[in-house]
Amino acid sequence: MPRTYTVPFEIGSIQNAQDLIRITAGTNKSLELLEARITQRGINTQEQFGAQIHIASTAGTGTGVAARPNVESDIAFSGTCINNLTVDTTVDETKWLENQSALNGFLWVPTPDIYIEIAGTEIIVLRLDSNFSTTTALTATMVIKEYG
Repeated sequence: MPRTYTVPFEIGSIQNAQDLIRITAGTNKSLELLEARITQRGINTQEQFGAQIHIASTAGTGTGVAARPNVESDIAFSGTCINNLTVDTTVDETKWLENQSALNGFLWVPTPDIYIEIAGTEIIVLRLDSNFSTTTALTATMVIKEYG
């Protein structure tokens, strides 16, 4: 039975492009991305920023974070999650790249014909792909479904 998990990230001050969340699928498990979101709360003028979802060939380094089960009684996520990466991953395949207003934020959700799946031990990343003009507080989230 597939299970869903939320992987959060929050930082009080960010300005430069960096990988925000990295998820590595567990062995013999596949993942489907259900949602990716980036919002900020410090820039009050119209400004564009880039958001990218990609498959990575290297893991990068950052802070470990637990994927929260969306149903409290579900078992723990079998893969690993890292946020606030200090060494970025290496892009293997860009799945989605979009410029968005900092006032509106970025939201990606699948449609019936456009969805993102990864196989066991593959790496999926949500990236702030451009610099903000000034530092800002930022929140990012990825919601995933694990199969297998």
